[in-house]
Amino acid sequence: MGINNILTTRNLTNWPSAHIVYEWEDQIADMLHLELKNVRKPFMEKLRWKVYRRFPALKSRKKFTYDKSARGGVVFIFSGGSAWQYPLKNMLPIFLDTPMGECGYIEQITRPLPVYFVTALDTYYGIKAKNPSARVAYLPLSVPDQYIKKQIPKKEIDVIQFGRKNAVLHNYMLEYCRKHPSVEYVYQTKDASLTYVSTKRGKIGRFAGRANYMKLMGKCKVSLVSSPCVDGGRKADFGDMDFITPRFYESAANWCYMVGRYTQNEEANRLNLASVCPNVRTKDEFIQVLEQALSASQFLFPDAYEAFLKLHATSKRVWQMQEILRGAGV
Repeated sequence: MGINNILTTRNLTNWPSAHIVYEWEDQIADMLHLELKNVRKPFMEKLRWKVYRRFPALKSRKKFTYDKSARGGVVFIFSGGSAWQYPLKNMLPIFLDTPMGECGYIEQITRPLPVYFVTALDTYYGIKAKNPSARVAYLPLSVPDQYIKKQIPKKEIDVIQFGRKNAVLHNYMLEYCRKHPSVEYVYQTKDASLTYVSTKRGKIGRFAGRANYMKLMGKCKVSLVSSPCVDGGRKADFGDMDFITPRFYESAANWCYMVGRYTQNEEANRLNLASVCPNVRTKDEFIQVLEQALSASQFLFPDAYEAFLKLHATSKRVWQMQEILRGAGV
């Protein structure tokens, strides 16, 4: 395989949502025996940022280049529009969180590459619509194997909704707690605050860092989950697309029952999401699924969860990536 390194931005940013990317990098590097390289020094980052802010047209001229005779690497790119920030020579990108409006730009700057990856199926189809012969491959997100618990942890919290709140699920749950005050619901006080509040105990603290976050999730019996753009939540960010986030996989890894709202698109079907997460459309459906989970004396769907996690562990993605790279002659 013609890659020998992974470029990482961990020397430049420490924002919480990037940490799972660094975990993917670590596992890929470990499994494939690749070197981790910092993307650049902070001074060069600031210099490039100033240049491109003053001369934005330069961004569209910068393209990936790849020499098959030389060994290169892979790099996670947080959105297509930020590709200009990276050294692009001999790198195969994995594009995350890419809005539909960036598909044309991605198709343009990646033309010299033998293959590259996107993590949302809608993005894949958006790029193929621009150029049917684009050498783009779909590589879904995943949960690092280190977090997949072999045994069901002790559950101390009834229900949680991590991160950005889906307004429909949040309101359903608050109303349920008003009628059933013995049920505890934990949620983030404000998006990106990392501070959580309980309907029974009030503020319970700030959960920064992946270890604390995953430990809290392991204590929860039910996880309310949603895709970003269902119910119009982040349509302004991503346009006419939707995708499945790691929150679903992390919930499964911690043996949390899931109650979800997500776009029933081809990606959800391919990932077999319905096998572990009912897609509730009404308040009555929400209550029915929630009460089934809360009243269960033992875990109801062990086989379905085990099968789901085998499909969506990061180790599975590494194997899939290797197969795609071999097929592309890398």
